Amino acid sequence: MVLSLPQEGKSESFVKHEDRYWYFDDPPGPKVDMERWGGGIPLILSGPGAERRIARDATEEELAIFGFTEPNLRIVLTLENEEIIDIVVGDNTPGGTTYYVKLIDSNDVYTVDFTWYGVLERLVLEPPYAPPEEE
Repeated sequence: MVLSLPQEGKSESFVKHEDRYWYFDDPPGPKVDMERWGGGIPLILSGPGAERRIARDATEEELAIFGFTEPNLRIVLTLENEEIIDIVVGDNTPGGTTYYVKLIDSNDVYTVDFTWYGVLERLVLEPPYAPPEEE
């Protein structure tokens, strides 16, 4: 899984090993601190919980309005069967309670709760490294 914040030029990569624990993957690194991992990964793996579709087959102009020209977050998940799910997160909605999201290969736009974005953003801005004695 790769989480990136394109506007900030930051990203983190994680991989689940055979021991069923998550590790930093770029470069191959230490085990993720599960106490700091929070609800991010179960939330990601269960899907973004799209609240409602905002636009079906949006035009390039509409996608720009939703913030997809310069997305806030990109999530690339590689499933066990090697299928790749690529999601981009656009702008916060005017009310501030949701963000616009879409699959990279679709122009259907949905919303997700702002907390979903916050959990994923934090995994990049405050990576869940284990304390030195636990590495």
